[in-house]
Amino acid sequence: MTLTLPAQYEGFVRDKVKAGAYSSEEEVVSAALGLLQKQDGDYERQLEWLRDAIAAGVAQVRAGKSSPAEEVWERLEEHKRQWQAARSA
Repeated sequence: MTLTLPAQYEGFVRDKVKAGAYSSEEEVVSAALGLLQKQDGDYERQLEWLRDAIAAGVAQVRAGKSSPAEEVWERLEEHKRQWQAARSA
């Protein structure tokens, strides 16, 4: 496969190789794609968690077992904090 990058990215890639951070331009692109793949996986896992949480909440409401909205928001905020901490680690 042959790719053509915009000038700003070509310079960035070349600078990374010149700095010794990567041994080739292909290695830079491969690392970038690896990060994109990880980000996509993180997004899919988060989306799956949200879908499951929504389904569980709907089932609880239908069964007459609902929680106060404030409690639900607190749990969501805590999950968000944990997810953000894991992403920045």
